Amino acid sequence: MRVFLLLLASCILAACGAGPDASDSGSGAPMKTPLAVSSSATAGVVIQVYQALYGKAPGYTDYSSYLTQASASNQVFANALVANFASTSDKALALLVLNNLGITATTVTQSGSYAALLGAVEQIFAAYGSAARGQIILNMTSLLAGLSSDVTFGSVATTYSTQVQANYSYSAASTNTGASLVALPAATAPGAPSIGAATAGAAQASVAFSAPSSTGGASISAYTVSCVSGSSSKTGTGTSSPITVSSLSNGSAYSCSVTATNSAGTGVASGTVAVTPVAATSSTSALYYAPAPFASILQTSYQPTSLVSASSFVTRSRYMISDAATAGTASNYLSIGSTYSATTGYAVAASSLSSASTYNDYLSKLVQVVSDSSGNFRLDSHLHPNNAIDADTSDNNKLKFRNNFGKASVTYGYVTFTFDSSNKLLQSKKRYKYSYDASTYAATYTEDTAFSAANYYVKQENGVYKLVADAASATKIYLYNSPLDLSIPSDFNPASVSFVTNADVAFQSNFNPSEIEGTTGSIYKNMNSKYKAQVTSIGSNADTKTAADTLLATIKSTLAANGESLRYDTEVYSAYRDGLLKSVLASDTAADTAPG
Repeated sequence: MRVFLLLLASCILAACGAGPDASDSGSGAPMKTPLAVSSSATAGVVIQVYQALYGKAPGYTDYSSYLTQASASNQVFANALVANFASTSDKALALLVLNNLGITATTVTQSGSYAALLGAVEQIFAAYGSAARGQIILNMTSLLAGLSSDVTFGSVATTYSTQVQANYSYSAASTNTGASLVALPAATAPGAPSIGAATAGAAQASVAFSAPSSTGGASISAYTVSCVSGSSSKTGTGTSSPITVSSLSNGSAYSCSVTATNSAGTGVASGTVAVTPVAATSSTSALYYAPAPFASILQTSYQPTSLVSASSFVTRSRYMISDAATAGTASNYLSIGSTYSATTGYAVAASSLSSASTYNDYLSKLVQVVSDSSGNFRLDSHLHPNNAIDADTSDNNKLKFRNNFGKASVTYGYVTFTFDSSNKLLQSKKRYKYSYDASTYAATYTEDTAFSAANYYVKQENGVYKLVADAASATKIYLYNSPLDLSIPSDFNPASVSFVTNADVAFQSNFNPSEIEGTTGSIYKNMNSKYKAQVTSIGSNADTKTAADTLLATIKSTLAANGESLRYDTEVYSAYRDGLLKSVLASDTAADTAPG
């Protein structure tokens, strides 16, 4: 609660002046430049302020009128709307706004929190006067939208954000002529979290993961990690990554997954990750470690110092695409979905960044833009670069990341775009259909002359992106340079040779794990019987590790008997082997097969 009060007070100070002017007879301090709200889109401001004052969604006609006012100035619009409450006392207005935002003594149960907040808002209204009421409400809605992870206000913030989205869908429909209290859809169980790396310990394992793309409309209250080995199953619970599962058997291989739970129930499980706990040992010998798998690196915490805005696309550069003029944790960013489909690819979704973000959170929001001869740009995912953005005209022109550079069970294509830096609009231009030769795997791209959404604009609505014909209905788009330097190191290109537009190298095949791994795979079948015990199981496994270590010890003793030795300690070879077998494909790229 103190966090909310401090943020609210600091924002009012920044937006409305350093304090009430002693010479001002009740009007409050002079208004300064308005503070940017978290939803910089005009539609978001209209819906949030109307909800705060009236507790419902405006009808289409009023909504359209308010949009015109807010387009000129968010602050002027907010002040005009709150002027309807000029005769309402500061205390009554504070009570009304908090109630309409869902902040009540019932929803905020931490002792003393609600009463203290109500008193603070009343005092702020009184201190700054009626001229500042609109700005104060703008800041309150902005702050609440960004508190989904707060201990006291997290549940309220999640419900409020869901309500704003529902209100927007209602008000934007021309058939809805009158204001209405829009009922929220019932919460559903959350989606599956994305599994990360598992780190083995003595009789335990620490499992990393990232939040699901869908919370089901309610705050996630807990995550549960389940580790299974044969008939034995152990679990661990927590509210954030990583979670440790204890009481495991050392030397036994476990398969671990994670689920998320909210008020509606527990969602589906994530994919699995293998781990084998090891007994703690006391030794003076050196310890050796292989490089961390990429999947593990993706779950490492990462927070840049800032995001720097960009004004235009530069080919081969990487950007984060947002609907917010000021980057923040509550802002929406275009992101590739976490669930892969061999037929439809990945979703193009809107998601935010928390203060506990990982490399995966940022890399999944990076797109690399590649220009064509017309000056239009293809948008490729950085994390899964086989996939470029396409428009599905059979699904309301929704944007989707689809495979355009590898073997695919169904081939689609990609759309090219231009960015209007003056009006902040992303516009589709052309679509190209993707196909490849089944024998040589050489790719071909042909313009789709029947593409019906050419020159449409990108709109973000209810967490998804789609193309719309009307620029007025589009979402304003803001670009931010990649916070990570992913350019080619100068040591790799000392002469600074410019990029050339050679055709992509044709991929050779699509890996099929079942044809390679396990006792039915080609590796096992073609291997000398002396070594087969090391590859009877897939990935990290206690039995195959024992077989490998036993043979390694035999090799060492045989060499010693002949007066020779291994170049390195046996632990070096063992660590290298274990590191390789813990690797899990985390990116749909040159390997050309499904991540996981």
